[in-house]
Amino acid sequence: MLMVAVAEFDKDPKVTADMVKIGTQVEYTGKKGRSAGKKTTVVTDAEALWAMLYADDAAIVSRSPESLEKMMSVIVRVAGLFGMMVSEPKTEIMCMLPKGIEERPFTVSAAGQCYKQTDRFVYLGRTISADGKADREITSRSCRAWKCYRRNSASMYDRRRADRQLKIRRLLQAEVVETLLYGCASWSLTAEHYTNLNGTHRQFLTQCIIG
Repeated sequence: MLMVAVAEFDKDPKVTADMVKIGTQVEYTGKKGRSAGKKTTVVTDAEALWAMLYADDAAIVSRSPESLEKMMSVIVRVAGLFGMMVSEPKTEIMCMLPKGIEERPFTVSAAGQCYKQTDRFVYLGRTISADGKADREITSRSCRAWKCYRRNSASMYDRRRADRQLKIRRLLQAEVVETLLYGCASWSLTAEHYTNLNGTHRQFLTQCIIG
């Protein structure tokens, strides 16, 4: 299905032009003469980033609503050829604009389906916001971390006789902190974000120590 959809995209020059391209750094190692053993980093354009696929989820990326609508029409049609369908209630549109540019409402429809516009959505467990900020994602991760903590609080964290090293190093670090910082490598953090995360971590440690 993926190959068929890509082939259909390539037939439309407008869709091809509006595909979002990403830059990648490629390292080349010289093997002859003075450049032997030296690494040179070259930035190149990777293939068009039109879909981020995972299982049965996909995020389609385009520079214009018109091209996005064409891409969705192709996807809906190609999915039908393979006996599958695109879920209209689960499909949402989000517009991400540079600072200073006012967002205008728009609709995207394909094959009789009309997709609603949103300012955030959850993808692979992460909250992605239209403003590109990590506030909502950090709030969501903090709530999930507290749920993870409370799940084991009665049996381990709140037991004073339980080994402290076991509570902190193995359970707290391996479960709660990992849940709190899931996907943090892609966050754009501010000083306030660091303060909030450190405060949440201290609360977990305090609960373990006095529990």
